[in-house]
Amino acid sequence: MILFNLHEVCANLFGHHFDNYSINLFLRTDLYNGIREQITEKDKITKVVIGWKPNYLMQMINSRLKQNEIEHVADLLNDDLNMSILNKKIDKFVYDRPRDYVFIFNSLIQIAQAQKKDRINNKIFNEALNYYALYVGESIEAEFLSLHSNINYGEFVTNLKNVIGDKSKVQIKKFILLLTSMEVDDCDIKPFISFLLQIKMIFVCEESRPVEWNRLSNPEVKLNHIMKTYQNRYFYLHPIIEKLMEDYF
Repeated sequence: MILFNLHEVCANLFGHHFDNYSINLFLRTDLYNGIREQITEKDKITKVVIGWKPNYLMQMINSRLKQNEIEHVADLLNDDLNMSILNKKIDKFVYDRPRDYVFIFNSLIQIAQAQKKDRINNKIFNEALNYYALYVGESIEAEFLSLHSNINYGEFVTNLKNVIGDKSKVQIKKFILLLTSMEVDDCDIKPFISFLLQIKMIFVCEESRPVEWNRLSNPEVKLNHIMKTYQNRYFYLHPIIEKLMEDYF
């Protein structure tokens, strides 16, 4: 319905002025995957997956800084937090999304200004990371509101922390038992796991490397395979989710 209405609006706006036009619609991959099966005439839609890489995101930050007469992120850093260290911390904790990079760098600058510091050091980064963890938690909690299964965010995270303890991974069979103990219907377990993978709250590894879930051409097939072979497999937590659970739950 959304796509149909969009087409009708474009037809009214451009139909009288252009003989040929195309509609480019930008959607988050997880949202597209959620509505894909409802799209009719899929063969008429060309899908292109556009992803952000850390170096492009850093270029975006530097471009914003230049608007404020700051040549490069490195110009803001103290000796104990050089670009190499900063990049490692960002790669570990911060999602590769524009809004996340903007949030963490805004936090770094605001905390430094509030403390009347000329440079950003490790202590300031750690404080900004605390705010970022809360920001991620609030964003995920808002995502939970879209679930038709009505799984409570706070209850789920608290129970997951109790199951995981101080580890960064959980056996998939224990994860499924956790959902069962929360009285999640069997028919809702796989869609919920798919949801968590799509929002990058959890991830799976293959050949010791994380699977980039939103880059898969058919995540449904991959999830079906995982659910059939889950006995000795694990879900892993993103490091910022680990921090969120450790500090605030």
